[in-house]
Amino acid sequence: MLKNTTRRELLKGAGALAATIAAPSVLHAATKETKGIDASRVGLVIGNSKYTDSPLSNPVNDANAIAQLSEVMGFKTQCLLNASLKDISAAVETYVDELQRQKAVGFFYYAGHGVQLGWRNYIVPIGANIDRLDDVPKQAYELNIMLAALTKAKNPMNIIILDACRDNPFGKRVLPEQKGLSQFDAPIGSLLSYATSPGNTASDGSGANGLFTENLLREMKVPLTKIEDVFKRVRLNVRLQSKGGQIPWESTSLEDDFYFIADEAQFKQAEHELILAKEKAEADALAKLQAKVKADSNSQALAKALAEAEAQARMQAEADAKERARIEAEFKSRLSFENESTEKKFKEELALWEKAVASPSVEATEAYLKQYPSGLYAELASVRLDILLAKAGEKKLIVQSTDNNPFTEGTVSGVSRFTLGDQFTYVEKDALTGVANRTFTEVVTSLSETQIEINSGMKVLDILGNELRTPRFDWRTPAQIFPSSYSVGQSWKTTFKWAHSVYSKGQPVEQSQSLKVVGRERIVTPAGSFNAFKIVGAGYQVNNGGNERIDVTLLIDPEKCSRPIMFELRIKQAAYSRMFVATRTELTAFKQRAMN
Repeated sequence: MLKNTTRRELLKGAGALAATIAAPSVLHAATKETKGIDASRVGLVIGNSKYTDSPLSNPVNDANAIAQLSEVMGFKTQCLLNASLKDISAAVETYVDELQRQKAVGFFYYAGHGVQLGWRNYIVPIGANIDRLDDVPKQAYELNIMLAALTKAKNPMNIIILDACRDNPFGKRVLPEQKGLSQFDAPIGSLLSYATSPGNTASDGSGANGLFTENLLREMKVPLTKIEDVFKRVRLNVRLQSKGGQIPWESTSLEDDFYFIADEAQFKQAEHELILAKEKAEADALAKLQAKVKADSNSQALAKALAEAEAQARMQAEADAKERARIEAEFKSRLSFENESTEKKFKEELALWEKAVASPSVEATEAYLKQYPSGLYAELASVRLDILLAKAGEKKLIVQSTDNNPFTEGTVSGVSRFTLGDQFTYVEKDALTGVANRTFTEVVTSLSETQIEINSGMKVLDILGNELRTPRFDWRTPAQIFPSSYSVGQSWKTTFKWAHSVYSKGQPVEQSQSLKVVGRERIVTPAGSFNAFKIVGAGYQVNNGGNERIDVTLLIDPEKCSRPIMFELRIKQAAYSRMFVATRTELTAFKQRAMN
């Protein structure tokens, strides 16, 4: 049966909100500086539970909760429950038309069964009659159709969330080629989120919502939070709660910032409506029970149910109060942080990271990542968390191979695989003239769990390849030029301090960069052929009172070689646009046993 729900109808049926939304009493809009994309918002939410072969408990609950919350966030949302293929196709067409007409931010959420076939992902509708895999393209909705339509719509941004990685939707009759969903790279201007990593399955949950959606509902409500940070916190929480059995996955190609809570007046109005609706629904439910008890005073069962309902209402009120207090405290903390000086922010984050590094506990690194999900050391923290959780017994989740998948460039771990004796020979050139300045060879001479020594300690790297020590530079704080994993669209930032006896006259120089994986390309060099990720970074540094612009370009194929294939650095004085550093370092030969 199809249920088509609008904003007013959602608010009228808000009895379930008590379990999903604890409307905060104090919320604040993002400032003009942090507001991000300013456009109308349109949503489509689908939840399918009533499958003949493999019914699910939570997708309808999940869809209702997400639809209600998306309305609070300003999306004009259509909600479909237990939808057929015809219903889904028609709703998607209407949804895309509205996005194109309004040039709106799109929010698509699906909970239910999904399946992959031939690297394509499908939503399984209610009523699908699938007796063999060949029936899937005819009986299920192919997500590629929607993604292609969204690209043509040319709206500013799309959020696509798929909680569709449950176990086999066809019972014992048909076995899918692979579990879960296939990896896709997000279309331009989109964020694509899976409830778990490609090729794996997600929990339907034992409570009112699935594990993924339960955490998504919680994090979407936190004010002043960029959308990438929302999903990073969801990923961390789900991973910890499932003990590594479920790790959400995202692909992003966003160019602009986006905040779910970005308009104070709009949110407070919706908040007011939700509080009234929730209170009325709870009062109506208690009134009905009270009337039944009064009409049948001998009914012990009704009296017991009334007592339980009243106790539940008190418990929910306490939970709501705690949730309001949590969000208010987090908001005040964030607002205070935003008003601090850049130097103070840097010192506070560095102190929390150094505390995490000094502690052998998972909790210390977890605390850093929750506070700074996209922080200056978040890539380093992600790898540290992997190491600590592995020691604690977490089994590594195997992600489906993307070989031959035409819809993605893949995701590759950034953790280096060095062995003693590995060699890497480079030529450093003038990037403008091509004239060679020097040739040098790096040899791995010592290894530990967290560090790699080159040339008997003349250079020291962390396990991502970031420099900790070099002959020419004194690194005062850690840098994260290299990420914990590589995928097209991934972005991160770094701020660090270094000193040089001549260049900076021994004084610390602070450098900040924003880096992004912009593509993957097949290249042939004297060192061999590679399928390299291309990283582009831009930023600045302050040296002896003057601002200098930094531009870097990197090529690296972490599946074949743990060191960069090419690294280009350009520095120029911002005031005069005068280039005074332009070097291009190219790999000419290497021997690495772990890659053979």
